[in-house]
Amino acid sequence: MTTQTLYLRDADGNKYKAKFTLDGDGETLIPNLVVDGLSVNIDIDSDTPLPVHEEGDALTALQALASTISSGNLKVILQAGANAIGKLTANAGVNIGEVSLATLAQAALDAINTATTALATTVATGRLNVTVAAAVQTALDAINTATTLVGTTVGSGRVNVTVAAAVQTALDAINTATTSLATTVSSTNLKVLLQAGSAAIGKLAANSGVIIGAVEIAASQTVALAAGSAAFGKLAANTAATYIGDVVLQASTAAIGKLSANSGVDIGDVDVTSVAPASALGGSDTGSVGSTATRYDSATSHVCQIGVWITNTHATQVLYGGGSNTDTTHFIFALYQGERIFLPIANTNLLYLYGSAGSTTYAIGWL
Repeated sequence: MTTQTLYLRDADGNKYKAKFTLDGDGETLIPNLVVDGLSVNIDIDSDTPLPVHEEGDALTALQALASTISSGNLKVILQAGANAIGKLTANAGVNIGEVSLATLAQAALDAINTATTALATTVATGRLNVTVAAAVQTALDAINTATTLVGTTVGSGRVNVTVAAAVQTALDAINTATTSLATTVSSTNLKVLLQAGSAAIGKLAANSGVIIGAVEIAASQTVALAAGSAAFGKLAANTAATYIGDVVLQASTAAIGKLSANSGVDIGDVDVTSVAPASALGGSDTGSVGSTATRYDSATSHVCQIGVWITNTHATQVLYGGGSNTDTTHFIFALYQGERIFLPIANTNLLYLYGSAGSTTYAIGWL
């Protein structure tokens, strides 16, 4: 059984909706007819279906409406007019069917299609051919010519540029100078050769802790300091840790400062054998002695203010000295070749000499 809806219209044009039920044979059963929400009990023989008739405009309208239904869908035709038809909003995936455009819109699309077709004919090998004004074309041709010329001058990643002769000469000179300068570089250091000349080379100022390297003065070169009153630097006290090198005093008659008392200072050996004391301070003499104790100055005595110097001048023999019993076993001193001794005695006649062999020579001086 199925439920169907029936629309009824009275003579005044009022429309009513009625629901009824069909049995399995398609015969109408209306035990309960509902008309516009009101239930009406109607007893009708099931063998006599309720006829429904529509006439006039109602029938025509129903027939026209039925023709708009296709496959269960109602077809709607929008008539020409100025009224807005709702609002078209985004409808993803919704198919609104075919849309017929007005003649004006179609003409615009045709014009676009024509222009697109014409534009396509100007495309060749992936580029768009554009017709420009004559002046613009002339400028583009000049740029193209210049670019082509530059392209022909490119070689090994550089552009070859033709310059004026004077400029080329200057560039050649710079290149030559640079090449020459490169030869003076050794181990990343620039070698500089100072030419002979009289020009001053800067100023050598104090450079504490700066080492300028070794300075070699040729053996043939000497430095002579001219006489003057200017100070030559200053020699200050130098402790034992400071060494200024060997100083050699040349033979001269100039006075060398002043020798003052130096307690405990060893100035080395001083040779006085060849220097006789001045006569005003004493005297000197030479002689020889054999293997017998002999008093010096037995005939004439020499009074000493300080004492006497005795020096053995013999090459091999030994000179002994002392009292009157002096010999090789009894002596105060024994001098070998070149040795000397100072005796603080008051008179030369107090000294006895003895030689290890005959003719042992000696030198004596007194003060």
